Amino acid sequence: MNQMQIPVAILLSMVSSINCALQEPGFSQEQNERQKHMVKQIQSGDREAILAAGNSGDLSFVPYLKKMIGKSPIKNDTPESDAQMALAKLDQPDELKAILCELQSNNPQISYLAVRKASYVGGWATMQVLEEMLTMDDAHSRQKWGPPPGDALYPSTNEIALRVLQLMFPEAAKDEPKSNAAEDPRPRLIMYWKKWISEHEAELGQQPPLGKGLPQIKAPSDGHADILDLRRLCG
Repeated sequence: MNQMQIPVAILLSMVSSINCALQEPGFSQEQNERQKHMVKQIQSGDREAILAAGNSGDLSFVPYLKKMIGKSPIKNDTPESDAQMALAKLDQPDELKAILCELQSNNPQISYLAVRKASYVGGWATMQVLEEMLTMDDAHSRQKWGPPPGDALYPSTNEIALRVLQLMFPEAAKDEPKSNAAEDPRPRLIMYWKKWISEHEAELGQQPPLGKGLPQIKAPSDGHADILDLRRLCG
């Protein structure tokens, strides 16, 4: 009895299918080894690779970054917090909401620690929160945070917003108005950044993350980006 012969073309097709099945999920056969190596770096907790994944705009990294975040609270300045930042920059709503709400936290320490996160994430969603924070005066900050313990000093809400903007847009920060040592520099800085944001609104409105998975208010007219419903965002 003759053994059944399998054509070479079918054998090659079977091998190709097996190879595809063995590949990392989310990656096609044509994707290069460098990208696969980056996945391994992410899985090993390489912080530089994690943040590079967020900057890449490549959503195929999302499953690997998600696996780094457990159910326990995320400690600041760790690979887990970097994964949270990368996911937020990739417009993942849970992580983006968490960082934007940290930035507006009633705990000044949490809010201050969110400066690094927010300046990395950037985008239209972050800009809207920063615009709101620029309008908050010292009285609002005192009401929100209460008196600091002992001789400690809390940064005001608008100071935190200014610092994030300076980190996000270092070239624009070079043109900030100068103040003399005797005056509070914030009024001039706030006026400068409000004007700068207004002049660049069309450009900023296209920069991800846009916060599409978060509560939104429809733009009143065409040509304008939808805006976050800040009242519902952290409620």
